Amino acid sequence: MGGGYTPKFDPDTGAKILPFRVVSNDSHIAETNDLWPTRVDKQFRERAIHIESQEDGDWYYCDGHRILGTASVGTQPGIFFEKDIEKRKTFTMGEGLRFEDALPGGYDPDARMKDMDQDGIEKEVIYPTIGLVMWQGIVDSALLTAHCKGYNDYMAEFCGTYPDRLYALGTLNLDNVDDAVAELKRCHKLGLVGAMIPQSMPHRKYHLPDYEPLWATAADLGMPLSLHIETQRTTPEWGVLSPLADVPEAPGGNRITDPGFAGFHESELRAAVMQFIMSGVMERHSNLKVGIIELGLGWVPNFLQLMDGLYMKLGITSNRFKNAMIPSDFFHRQVFVGYQEDELGIQLRDIIGVDNIQWGSDYPHPEGTYPFSREILDGNLRNCSLVEKSKIAGANCVKLYHLDDR
Repeated sequence: MGGGYTPKFDPDTGAKILPFRVVSNDSHIAETNDLWPTRVDKQFRERAIHIESQEDGDWYYCDGHRILGTASVGTQPGIFFEKDIEKRKTFTMGEGLRFEDALPGGYDPDARMKDMDQDGIEKEVIYPTIGLVMWQGIVDSALLTAHCKGYNDYMAEFCGTYPDRLYALGTLNLDNVDDAVAELKRCHKLGLVGAMIPQSMPHRKYHLPDYEPLWATAADLGMPLSLHIETQRTTPEWGVLSPLADVPEAPGGNRITDPGFAGFHESELRAAVMQFIMSGVMERHSNLKVGIIELGLGWVPNFLQLMDGLYMKLGITSNRFKNAMIPSDFFHRQVFVGYQEDELGIQLRDIIGVDNIQWGSDYPHPEGTYPFSREILDGNLRNCSLVEKSKIAGANCVKLYHLDDR
């Protein structure tokens, strides 16, 4: 690691102790069977997300539709980083798995503390797992709102068990902006540190003035807004768009096997960032922070070049920014990007902006870095200065969410 650094090792686990704080900006829970049926409004409880045990495994259902495999989301942690290739080949998307196979730390805060200690994680900002697909898997807007509120209540309880280590983001239904504003204010009162919004709203893009009250509220409250992959909003015309829904006629089809699956996320998230910046949302709300989570880093330099080129070379004059600012200036001031492991992205960190990059373990998912996070971070950041390592591995996340001040 250079600079005269002599690595220290944990006497209990033998794992390397890194000379900087490690804070995950992207961890997850494994939702229990009673999360939504006991917390959504009574009128929706028979339609709420729940687990059904079948011959081929346990599955999450909502409103009559299978929306995602159960055990696959909390089992096989870090399997994609296993050195044993044969073990990697045992990965399954849920077939034959049961919820009892899930890592206990996904739903038990006490067990989670042990896993965090083992992995060298000081603090976590937590996202849902099944909740990620609520926006695409629940068509009925009132039902979605009930699920968002129920999840927010649950996460306030979950993180309240270890308030100095666990921090949650709320979930918002943007079908009705006034309702979303009210729920964001409630999330703030509950002690949540930010909120999730869909990666795309197909019939009402983020550049439209409808959203102004939400952007203003998020900025005023200091509540960053995150766009995580797998969170596109569906429409009544499209119906259920969850990864396991058999709807090949829908945009992207059954995207878990669609070769355009990854590109679908990137194009939507790039478009969302451009809507925020080019329409002047970021200029009007200079305290608004927006995150793009689990898409990696490598896409950013080309995107910034493209956005600046459109603004400076193609004669876009409908919104000329003040103080000679260009689109990438707003990105560097107000956008943060989350990643797990991205060699190319880290090489391009000066273009992306070191202050804009935040590492996350994606615990307890198969593509997450647990229980290899220290090793992966040490390798991924090996050519960074200690200041850069400290920012990317934890300090940027702590600063964004004010985690040391709560």
